[in-house]
Amino acid sequence: MDMIAISFFVIYLGAMLAIAFYAYRRSKRTSEDYFVASRSIGPVVLFISMAATNFSAFTFFGFAGAAYKFGLAYYGIMAFGTGLMALSFFFLGRQIWRLGKEHGYITPPELIGDRFRSDSLRMIFLAVMVVFTLPYIATQAIG
Repeated sequence: MDMIAISFFVIYLGAMLAIAFYAYRRSKRTSEDYFVASRSIGPVVLFISMAATNFSAFTFFGFAGAAYKFGLAYYGIMAFGTGLMALSFFFLGRQIWRLGKEHGYITPPELIGDRFRSDSLRMIFLAVMVVFTLPYIATQAIG
């Protein structure tokens, strides 16, 4: 490795450590701060975070193979899913954000359980989320 590459690496590492230290000093160390960033994220950061969340391994590996196998029609399927997510975020997101801020909800089961006044429904919703989220997370590790 030459000296220029090492210098850039050291500068980059220093910048990342400085940002991490700054963020650590600003954090409140509460569950609300960890899970919903103290409800202080603006729309641009939220959009970038949502995009990064949705650009999973499937987007980079599975989509190309599926488009090759099923043809041009697969692009429509992906566009429909993306559009539906954008619409639901636009129409439901503000109300869910408002309710979360008013009542201090951190997780979707808290919202559902409180909205319908049912601890049983809260637990069912939690179980459904776990059952459908764990395989999705497991496939991300596979790539």
